[in-house]
Amino acid sequence: MHTVTIEILRTGESHNFELSKQRKYIALCGSYPHVDLSIDCEQATFSKYKKKLRYFDSDERQRQEGIRFFEQLLTKIFDDLEPLRIEGQTEDWLHLRLVISPRELAQLPFEIALTPKGFRGYPLKRFLLNPQRLTTLTREVRQVGPLRYNWPYKPRILFVWADPCAEVPHREHSEALIEIVKHFAHPIKNNAEPIPDLTPWFTILRKASLKSLKNEVKSAIKEGNPFTHIHLLAHGNNPGTDEDEAFKLILHDDENPSEVHYANGEELAISILATDSVQTFFPAIVTLIACDSSNEGSISLPAGSLAQQLHQSGVPCVLASQFPLSVEGSVKLVSTLYQKLLINCDDPRIALYQTRNDLFNSNIHDWASLVAYIRFPEDINEQLKDNHLKILLHALKTANAWSDHVLQYKDELAPERNAVWFKDVGERLDKAIKDLEFLLKTDIHQKKERFAEHYGLLGSAFKRKAEHLFRMADILPEKTNTFITESKKALAFSREWYFRGYDKQKNHWTAVQFLSLSAIINGSLTNTEERDIWTIAKIFAETDAREINDPITRIWAWGTLAELCFLSPLKYSPDEKEINTQAKEEALNYLKKIFNAQFTFIDEIQKIDGDIKFAQDSTLSQFKRYVDWWPKMIPSPSIYLLKEMAKEIFKELNI
Repeated sequence: MHTVTIEILRTGESHNFELSKQRKYIALCGSYPHVDLSIDCEQATFSKYKKKLRYFDSDERQRQEGIRFFEQLLTKIFDDLEPLRIEGQTEDWLHLRLVISPRELAQLPFEIALTPKGFRGYPLKRFLLNPQRLTTLTREVRQVGPLRYNWPYKPRILFVWADPCAEVPHREHSEALIEIVKHFAHPIKNNAEPIPDLTPWFTILRKASLKSLKNEVKSAIKEGNPFTHIHLLAHGNNPGTDEDEAFKLILHDDENPSEVHYANGEELAISILATDSVQTFFPAIVTLIACDSSNEGSISLPAGSLAQQLHQSGVPCVLASQFPLSVEGSVKLVSTLYQKLLINCDDPRIALYQTRNDLFNSNIHDWASLVAYIRFPEDINEQLKDNHLKILLHALKTANAWSDHVLQYKDELAPERNAVWFKDVGERLDKAIKDLEFLLKTDIHQKKERFAEHYGLLGSAFKRKAEHLFRMADILPEKTNTFITESKKALAFSREWYFRGYDKQKNHWTAVQFLSLSAIINGSLTNTEERDIWTIAKIFAETDAREINDPITRIWAWGTLAELCFLSPLKYSPDEKEINTQAKEEALNYLKKIFNAQFTFIDEIQKIDGDIKFAQDSTLSQFKRYVDWWPKMIPSPSIYLLKEMAKEIFKELNI
């Protein structure tokens, strides 16, 4: 992504200046000399043509007149920026970071511009929809605030809607958001029929007021799980008689829900942001699905649009509409944008381009209505790469959770329902593998630190697929041989990916996973390479086990050491009882440390409790495979030895 920052300035206050052909501006573009600009439009002319874009109030002929006028006006601005033409000569995506302080310029719908001179697609292609010169545009307001924050990869969405004076399409928006969130949700526990548990991911605030919104935000923060995304659906309107007054959001009154409250940007910001004695909590992304939520209103008002005010208050990313927005367009915006951001983990700048394309309709200009005020963290590119892996890891964990659930309740569901759910789990695992392999091929600049995790995730995905295929043999006995054969193939792929991860970046996690599958597939760990890997893994794990400042690192190291001890008899003859007994006792001691970790790290329990549980579950699942999977699929004396050792360990741990 090639980012070009364009900042347009003039002297004087940011507000209370009208558009005028005589007014002079300067544009700064990177390190190039400034460019002198003027806007070939008077304020009265601007207002006249902007009204034509309010397509609920104008006919098609007027709408087209308005679009043509702004196409010419705004394209000329980009035409006059010679540095942009120079910077745009790249095959990479072009991101225009438009920083504008003057209010009279912020009201201009730059998103309507055609492709400027010097770019492929000139002069007929719309700049932000041009497939020949992939370009995306975000707006920004100069402000004092941190450029460092974490771009969210795992969402907690608050869907807020209000309809005190007219209906809003809340059902359609709710259904669209649920379709997205379902991909993150695990099945509800203690319920045989697999139903996604949406509670940790999705909250609906119905008939919202400022007070109820603030209470919901504070409640989430108190739970230790603040909202990452707030999706606000309401009508936007000007409550006064002067069309140049500030546009506001129509919410319910705090005290009387049947009454209307016209909320301004400052009130909205106070309800969304919460500050304690240490920090200010803010959602990373707010979507204002409301007509005119990015409409500047009067240029004499210093505050700016609702979107601008939220952005200036500290919300890094605010998506809004500068014109009326159609119902159909609003639903499509939600479906596409959240799909791209959350499930595909696309770069948000690319997600904007794709959303505009999906919104494109020659009869409605919803695609041009979408405005994005975004201030990205300084390391956004690296964060997005890390987040992509985290999303894929979570997808894999989710697939595992559904697999475990279906297996747990397979006897309580009809055979045809089992077949449906097992097929769904298989598709989830195949998608995780496909996505991981695609990312590995396309991320040619991947940091070395990510290799072990990425390759290890592929190893884990194939191992889970192998286990799923093995369990399928019980569900569909007529295909047992086919499933067992495919399961063994997947297990071999898993072993190979774990080894490649270890080979790329020495790591005790990938090493012990490779060794465990080598032991299962070959029945021993007697060759020189495997013994060397065992020794290196033990050294790395013992080092991590002494990491006093990171309890989770120590817990995972104990897990590796437990399994290395457990596998150690396979480096020798499997019938040496003294070696076997010592290995079992050493493994048991490390496992006891893991399962008593809550008490070991009691002072930090609130921070790491979830991570401890994941480490416990992962370790337990791995050891259970030595009892109820691998001995059944690849029987051998060595594997039977490990099975009996594991059973004795479980008995000692009361599992």
